[in-house]
This record gives sequence, C-alpha cells and structure tokens, in this order.
Amino acid sequence: MSSCLSAPLEVFIAVTNRCNLFCDHCNVSTSLNLRDELTTEQWISFIRRLAELKVFTLWISGGEPFLREDLFAFLGEVEKHHFSYGINTNATVIDHDTARRLAGLKRLTEVVVSLDGSNPSVHEKLRGEGSFARTVAGIENLVKHNLYVSTYTTVTGYNMDDVEDIVLLGKSLGLAYCKFNEMLPLGNALCHLPNLTLTNAQRRELTERMKDIRAGHGNFVTGMILDMGEFFDRFTGEARSGEVNGLFGCGGGIQKCTVRPDGWVVPCDRLWNLKAGNILSEDFQDIWKRAPVFLDMRRRSSVSLDTMSQCRGCPHKSLCVGGCPAVTFELYGTVFAVDPLSCFRIYQGGGYPYPVGRDGAANVEGRP
Repeated sequence: MSSCLSAPLEVFIAVTNRCNLFCDHCNVSTSLNLRDELTTEQWISFIRRLAELKVFTLWISGGEPFLREDLFAFLGEVEKHHFSYGINTNATVIDHDTARRLAGLKRLTEVVVSLDGSNPSVHEKLRGEGSFARTVAGIENLVKHNLYVSTYTTVTGYNMDDVEDIVLLGKSLGLAYCKFNEMLPLGNALCHLPNLTLTNAQRRELTERMKDIRAGHGNFVTGMILDMGEFFDRFTGEARSGEVNGLFGCGGGIQKCTVRPDGWVVPCDRLWNLKAGNILSEDFQDIWKRAPVFLDMRRRSSVSLDTMSQCRGCPHKSLCVGGCPAVTFELYGTVFAVDPLSCFRIYQGGGYPYPVGRDGAANVEGRP
C-alpha cells in the first residue's frame, strides 16, 4: 500500500494506565498502574490536533478511564469538536452521579462495558472478587439514564458455557447488544493460557451454539466469534481457485490507531508494545504518515500468502486473509505472518490453535 489516509478515521485513546481490577486476560498488563501519563493539558492539546486533522471517531479507554480524576474535563474538550465517541469501561465505579453527567454529553454514542459472566462465580474468575456486583450496578446506573450501553465478553474456558446466560442477563439489564470475542494470547493472558484457551473442537462447538443463540435473539448477539464462524463457513465447500490474498485482516495503521497513556502511538491496543512514535516529541500526523511501524502495517496487504511456509499447498489461499497481526507479533515477533486463530486448517483440527504450555511460542508449528 503506497499511499495512506492523511489521518486515521478512528483513534483509540487510553487515557490512563490505572485500573482497579487485574484481569487474567488483560492485554495492556505490561503498563498496568504505571503513573507515566499525559497531563490534562497535554491530552486537551492532542484532542485539538485530532480535530484539526478531521479524525471522525474516538474511543476512550484505559486501564479504567473513570479512575482518571480529570476525565470529564477531557470529555468536555472532546464535546467541543465534531467527533462522535464511545467509552470502554468495567463500569465498577460508575455511580448515579457519574451516569447522570455522562447522559448530559451530546456526542457520546456508546458505553461498552466488559462483562465476562452472568454471575459472580464466572465473572470473578477473570476479574476478581466483588467485581460482578459493582459492574452490574454500573450498568444499571447507565441504563437508568438512557445511555446506549453494550457489553463485551472475552470467551474463555471459564465462561464458554455461560454465553447464553450472559445474553439473558444483558436483555434483563436493558442493553443494546452483547458482543462476544475470542481470547487472544496477549498480555496477562500468556500467564493463564491453560485455563483460558479453547481447543479447536471447543471453538467449533461454541460457534455453532452461538449461531443458535443468535437465531433466538437476533442481532442482540454479535462479535468476532460469530463473524469468524461465518467466515469459515465459506471454506467448507470445494477448494477455490483464484488470486492468492495478502495479509489483510487488520485496520491498524490503515484506518485506525491507538494512543497509550504515556503518549506512545501504536497500531491498536492489542499491539500495545509495537511503538510507532510519541506525541510528546513528534507531530501525530508525521507519526501516522511516516513511522516505519505504520508503513509495515500498510505493507502487509502486499505480502502474498504464497510466501508463508505454512500456507503452501493450502487450497484456501484465495479466501484466507492472514488474521490478527497482534497474535503473530506475540507468537513470532513479526506482523508478517499468519495468525493461527484465523487459519481454517488449524480450526478444523484437534488440539489448541497455539501452544498453551510453558514453552509458549517457541513450539508453534509452522513458526517462521
């Protein structure tokens, strides 16, 4: 990809490293609770720069953004501009007054709450004792103030049998929808893979079960697990001929990026440690247009799957898109590789999609 947008369409802003939880699957655990964060004035200056560049959409996250005492001053600056924006939160500290203040914001489109179980015994295996009741109370406060609220669930070995009950809980709470995604081998999850990772057989069973759940609840049920199931359904017929694809499957560095609490710009929050440049010392547009990290992300689409040793001889190369570069960066140390979670041949096999033992990525089959 020789050209790029003058600025990303969407920017994720992690305003704080601080969090009141320590989740088993946290993908930003390498900087969790560090105090190296931009000041209020620095964030406000950055928001004005994004407005100048005509970025369309912002997502505010952390850590836990509501632990930042100046969050509403930050949001007040966002409100002065053209952005639409959403907030990602665990909702544990959203009381009645906080929800009321959020309801007064005109450009806030959605609040996404992390929910990993329909009851304390499931949710708290991932998120810690006492977190479930506080999260549900936060959701109830948001819904009472007529905010558009959804939930995000990472499906693991702990909660894969709880997904329908999560949907039923979400409906009872008045959510807009429930989103279900696969657990990726990133961050703190690397310390807990045996408990969190689903086998390929479990992934297939879960996908079929979630199709049935969505049939009963419609578009209230969404997420990458269903998207990947529909994607893999295309592979089940005869082998396809046609032009071999490149490494698509990610908008990081192409349409979006993330800014960390310390000012480092990365392709997305899953590529938390792949630093492109820092807004404290460089202009954001210069980082976006010229940083080698972003140039590599744009070059992925021109790298043919024929160059991947594990893809040679595969009859599905004209359908495959290479998957998530955050997974390949964690497993192999490069974004120029194929994500095993997105490989149909692996999905159809036995065992796990990637190693879950102590030797980790060193034993990945087909490692470049």
